[in-house]
Amino acid sequence: MAAIADLRRPARRRAAGLCLAEGPHLVREALAAGLPPVVGIIAERYVEHDADAGLRQMLTAALAAEAFPVHAAPLPPGLRPGLWVAAERAFAAVAGVPAHQGILAVFALPDRAHAGLAAPRWALALDAVQDPGNVGALARALLAFAGAGALLLTGPTTADPFGDKALRASAGAVFHLDLRTTADLPATLGALGALGVHWWALCPRDGLSPRRADLSPPLGLVVGSEGSGVSPAVLAVCRRLTVPMAGAAESLNAAVAGGIVLYEAAMAAVGGAGAAAGR
Repeated sequence: MAAIADLRRPARRRAAGLCLAEGPHLVREALAAGLPPVVGIIAERYVEHDADAGLRQMLTAALAAEAFPVHAAPLPPGLRPGLWVAAERAFAAVAGVPAHQGILAVFALPDRAHAGLAAPRWALALDAVQDPGNVGALARALLAFAGAGALLLTGPTTADPFGDKALRASAGAVFHLDLRTTADLPATLGALGALGVHWWALCPRDGLSPRRADLSPPLGLVVGSEGSGVSPAVLAVCRRLTVPMAGAAESLNAAVAGGIVLYEAAMAAVGGAGAAAGR
């Protein structure tokens, strides 16, 4: 069980190419996204109460399929593949929350480190967004308004999207997105811009209103740090976008502002498609 607890450290997870999903909802979302499970841990009381037998059957079947990807790094020492039942005390020791839900699973992540980037229809870049709750909420909004397969780019100082808090805030949305981490966010945005992506950076002031901006695909939106906003190097390759406010608030929460723009872009796309169909 110590090997499971060790996977809560971001560096260990990234080195092994794994993520840890805890709770029925996150385990189900990872399975639905097609991620191959490596290990499943179920608390004794979860089995005794026959809780969510359907999910346990799905996890068991996926583990039996032996779909562990060939690209994956060797499993960390002590991590044994399979489905295991743990005593309550042992499960509680590795659970991420005190009131745990009795099930967790380790999944192998797709290897996208060397995969080429094509121009996406929708892209969201997070520039030093440090609150994992905001990272998860923005991923959830991207999936809601852009759909599965949309590109989520994270810079080197952005909170880990596969950390416990971010995963819970995303409600598993990150499993359904094309998630990439880049060491040089401005260069990556520039490369995608050369492929036709129109980058807009959210700024608290001096930007164009979302309803006046052309948010048609291929669209890229950048959300910056909660404290200092989008970095100058990233801003240099973007146009400015500002959500207008009628009240006296100084600024909007990063996830709220990003969600508003993604919604506006989705509605504009629907309206444009409807207008085209009517012609």
